[in-house]
Amino acid sequence: MSTEHMNSDLPTPQDKEWEATMLSFVENDESGMTPTAPRKKLPIRRRTLAVLLSSVGTVLLAVVLLVVSLCVKPAQTNPGTDSDTGDITDSTQPAITLLDNKGNADKNIIDKPMRRVDIKNAEGEFAVAYDNESKTYVIEGYEDLTLSSTLLTTLRGYTETIKATEKVATATNLAAFGLDKPQATASVTYSDGSTAHLRIGAMTPSETGFYGQFGEDEAVYIFESNSVALFRAGATAFVDTLLVATPTVKSSDKNGMALLRNATFSGTAHPNKLVLRRSNDKDSEEYTYFNYLITSPYLRATNDTTSNALGQFKSLSATQALILHPTKEQKQKLGFDNPLICIDATMAVETEEATDKKDEDTAAPKIYYNATDYTITVGSVNADGNYVVMVDGINAIFLVSKADYSYFFDLNYTSAVNEFLFLSNIDKIGRIALNLNGKAYDFALTHYPNAEETNDKLVVKSGDKAYSTEDFRELYGLMLSLERYGAADAKPTGDVPLELFLYDTEGKLYLSAKYYDTTGSLCTVETSEGELFTTRWSYVEFFIRQVENYVNGRDVLVNT
Repeated sequence: MSTEHMNSDLPTPQDKEWEATMLSFVENDESGMTPTAPRKKLPIRRRTLAVLLSSVGTVLLAVVLLVVSLCVKPAQTNPGTDSDTGDITDSTQPAITLLDNKGNADKNIIDKPMRRVDIKNAEGEFAVAYDNESKTYVIEGYEDLTLSSTLLTTLRGYTETIKATEKVATATNLAAFGLDKPQATASVTYSDGSTAHLRIGAMTPSETGFYGQFGEDEAVYIFESNSVALFRAGATAFVDTLLVATPTVKSSDKNGMALLRNATFSGTAHPNKLVLRRSNDKDSEEYTYFNYLITSPYLRATNDTTSNALGQFKSLSATQALILHPTKEQKQKLGFDNPLICIDATMAVETEEATDKKDEDTAAPKIYYNATDYTITVGSVNADGNYVVMVDGINAIFLVSKADYSYFFDLNYTSAVNEFLFLSNIDKIGRIALNLNGKAYDFALTHYPNAEETNDKLVVKSGDKAYSTEDFRELYGLMLSLERYGAADAKPTGDVPLELFLYDTEGKLYLSAKYYDTTGSLCTVETSEGELFTTRWSYVEFFIRQVENYVNGRDVLVNT
């Protein structure tokens, strides 16, 4: 019989601990005092004492039983048994093996492996079967979809060895166990053609298992929840949720690293495409210090947060499959006709090219192998903000966790771009022209890289007048620190208190920027490439004052 519904054991008069407790209780009751309190005892004959103890004990036993019964929670009815009372207790009985096709477990030999299982439940009807051509298990009708190897192992484990935790009773009322209309059935076929059938009914009162029947046996068993969970799941539960795989590094490659090599973001969330890639040895010097670069809409370095985040993107896994082989209407309903985000990405292994050169100052060129291209589409986000996703080559719709992948899917130009507009080393600049509140300044920079002293490596002149090299380096540092503050949507108008023009040593314009006095705290910046963003007016105002200090022979201050 099931122990799910047995009464909790009450102490009996034969229980020595109970007997000692009761005698102590009687002794207290006679005097109203504890046994350790001093009192005078009256002489009582042995026969009289025996009668008294017997009477008092009987009364007190009734009192104790009454108190215990009032304290015990109302018991749940045990379906299919004569008892209608009793507390639920955990079963400690050994499992009952109903079927074992494992063979020699020590040698990992399965005598009769599962060949197929037909499942029917509230999610629908489907079959997981072994495919002789692909030599793997598939969902019939969805043979193109890869199944989770972990869940397949679990499924085989619970079908090739079927165990119950305990036998309840021979069922006389299937409805009491939820077996008149089972919530799940599973029909298993093995390699020798033999079969096994399971019917899963209601959850047990303790919620630790489910009632069920096996084969033609009329007995009702309790099955552990985990052992029948996959029979209650839909076909979507069996599909592999790995959408982007980590590239494999060769065992001989000690420097190889699997990573995101490049990515292009488009869709309604990206009116202008955002294109990123790994930096390489062919990039100009100022960009070699960064792991990732933005190449569109403008060539810029990424900030440290984005660079670190992209470096962590090595694979993509969904939390679950939502729809297998979605229809055109289902895709449209979930936004895939006009997707929120479309990402074309390349995953690869990055390593150093083998070279005989021993120049410690020059990094070895990067090379890539095991590259795989992916197209990841986010049709929409659900009510919880998670991403509804499809990946080219996988005919299913998945749900991807926002908590795990917001750093990737929510990436945009403003959040990714480095805060510094100007990154070039000063030794690459040949001329800087400035307009400050209508006043024009033009500085020519001549470089002498072979000079021994730092200040002798650079000569700064405006016309025929030479200026302090040391202070100009401070001024250049202030210019580089004119950091971005935020995005700007509208083309600015009005006064331009500062305009900068930077030319390289060959006289070609490297970059120029106009700083518009937009508000009391912000300037809107427009570059020669058409980029718009904002910066703090306090930074701009401080820089203007230091330029004026410089041309008038005063010390250039550093903004701390």
